[in-house]
Amino acid sequence: MKQPIMQCMLLFLGIFLITACTRQASVKTVEPNAAAFINPANKSKVTGLLSFRQTDNGVRISGTITGLTPGVHGIHIHEYGTCNADASAAGGHFNPNKSQHGSPASKSRHAGDLGNITANQKGVASVNTIGKHISLGGNNNVIGRAIVIHERADDYITQPSGNSGKPIGCGTIGIAKQREQSNAKAK
Repeated sequence: MKQPIMQCMLLFLGIFLITACTRQASVKTVEPNAAAFINPANKSKVTGLLSFRQTDNGVRISGTITGLTPGVHGIHIHEYGTCNADASAAGGHFNPNKSQHGSPASKSRHAGDLGNITANQKGVASVNTIGKHISLGGNNNVIGRAIVIHERADDYITQPSGNSGKPIGCGTIGIAKQREQSNAKAK
């Protein structure tokens, strides 16, 4: 009589252990986030808010810029996070690899070359791009640097800045409140 009871207890213990080992505990991950408030430069009326989120493919940059002239404008990460009245204190394009200026699709380009944005007839541009050569930590970290909007389109050719004209908006990229995400899954 003791042997069947012992076998049953071992069977239930085995099932319990297998179930416990195959379940993944609830894990909280912190998603890196940053933001930049865009302020006017060179007496423009450009303002906006851009958010930065680390992804597996780079940094997703999204938001809205207002006060632009209708048309295409270059957008770049610059070396320093100082946005004075003419944005000259932001320095040149963020270029840790000492590459030539180019388009976001170019193999060799500045890490801060983000391409162009297009403002509608009301002077509003929606931004939704991924910077594949930048990060929110580690190598090519852009936190503490500036994001700059230029008066003209980036031609992707002219060195060192794509002939995109003077800065008309500038914002320092800073750490934003972190969002926690719960990831509870069973295998």
